[in-house]
Amino acid sequence: MNPRERLSLALGTAVSLLLLLYLVVYVPAEQSIEKAESRLKGSRAQLARLQAISDEYQSLSRRVSHAPDSSTESLLSVIEKSSQQYGLNSAIRRITPEGEQKVRIQLQEVSFDKLTAWFSKLAITEGISTETIIVRGGATAGLVNVNLMLKRS
Repeated sequence: MNPRERLSLALGTAVSLLLLLYLVVYVPAEQSIEKAESRLKGSRAQLARLQAISDEYQSLSRRVSHAPDSSTESLLSVIEKSSQQYGLNSAIRRITPEGEQKVRIQLQEVSFDKLTAWFSKLAITEGISTETIIVRGGATAGLVNVNLMLKRS
């Protein structure tokens, strides 16, 4: 081989090695970096959602711990006062005490939105939770018939 052919062969080999190195090392590394950045972005978004939930939980916990102690007030009294505040008295068909810490309530044609707001208020400020609940659709959209058992925690 003459010197010119050797030089061409050497340059061709060098270019081929560089191309092979690019395809075998650089391209996969770049793809791995892109995938890792994408996962990191998703993890950061999930962390932000979890921090928001944590902040909301801590806020609610502080409200519950600073809520007035209603345990001296009877459960029936708390239920009656709060249901009146939320305009649910006309929907209540029956309230039956089940001991000092539980009460069974039957409501008919009650606004679902008002009902959930009332449950939230009872849980957050009064420490009263729902033990059992049966909800059936009412005759009108947005209204429901409910049988439930509430208990003081």
